[in-house]
Amino acid sequence: MKIACLAAIFCTLPAWADSTLQPREFVNLGASAPAGLLVVEKKWNKLSYYRSDKGDFQLVKSYHAFTGKKAGRKEVEGDMKTPEGVYWLQDEIPSTQLNERYGTGAFALNYPNIFDKLASKSGQGIWLHGRSPTDEGGTRGCVALDNADLNDLRPYLTPHHTPILIVNEITYVTSMEEWNRTIGDVVNFLQTWKAAWEQGDFPSYSQFYAASFPDRSKWLQFKEQVYDTAKNQVATLTSQPFIFSYAGQTVVAFQQEDGAGQILSLRRQGSQYEILDEVWLSSLKHEPKAGAAPLLSLR
Repeated sequence: MKIACLAAIFCTLPAWADSTLQPREFVNLGASAPAGLLVVEKKWNKLSYYRSDKGDFQLVKSYHAFTGKKAGRKEVEGDMKTPEGVYWLQDEIPSTQLNERYGTGAFALNYPNIFDKLASKSGQGIWLHGRSPTDEGGTRGCVALDNADLNDLRPYLTPHHTPILIVNEITYVTSMEEWNRTIGDVVNFLQTWKAAWEQGDFPSYSQFYAASFPDRSKWLQFKEQVYDTAKNQVATLTSQPFIFSYAGQTVVAFQQEDGAGQILSLRRQGSQYEILDEVWLSSLKHEPKAGAAPLLSLR
C-alpha cells in the first residue's frame, strides 16, 4: 500500500490565492480540517466560529468574548491571563455541576497543552464558559461568552474534535510566496516521516520524535509492533492535512484511509521539525448536533 504524494496534495492553489484576508495561522485547510473551529482574538474581545467548506474556512458568526483580567499570555497559575496557542475543547461540563458564575455551562480546554508544559507554564481549569448575569469585566483566565451566545454556539461544538485558536490578534498572509515558504518545511517533514513509516525504516522513523515525547521508547516500540502486525495493511494518509501554526506551535491533523484521525504537535528545532505529541481520534469529522438552529447572522 503506497502513501499518497504529499507534495502533490499540498501544491494545489489555495482557495484564497487572490485574497489578502487569509489568516496566517491557517497554514493549510485541507480535506482533513474539522467541520468547524473557534478563533479567539483577545485584543478585540471576539470569538469567531469558522465553518469548513471544501478546503476553505468561512466566517459564520462572531461573538463578544471576555478573556483574562490582565493582558498578555498566561504563564503561571493565578496570573489572571488567558493562554495563547492551539487548543481543543475537552469534556463539556453542565451548569448543574458548576457555580453560577459559569452561566449555562462550560467546555474544558486542554491547557496546558504539550507546548505549555515544555515551556513550564502552570495553571489549570481554563474553560470556555457562560457568565453570571451580574458578572462584570474579564475572567480569571478563561474565555467567557454571554449565556445566550454560548447557547447559540453549543450545538456546533464537539468535545475532543473542535479546535480553538487563542491569539492576541489574527494576522494575514499577503502573498503566495509567503504561503509557499510557510508550508514548504512542514510538507517536507511530513513526506519524509510518512516515507519512513511506509518503508518500515524505524531507525529513521524514531528520529522524527523529540526526546521529550511522552514515553518515547514505549511509543516507538508500540508503533513498530503495529507495523509488524499490519504489514501492507498499515493505514496511510489519504486526505489533505489541516495545519495551524501560531507562536512556534504547529499542529497538523489528517484523516487516515481507515477513517481514524491523527493529530501531531510539532516544534521547529533549527531547520527541522520534531514531533512533541501524537494523538489519535476515531475521526476528525463532526457535524452539528441534530436539530441545531443555523448560525445565520454575521456580527
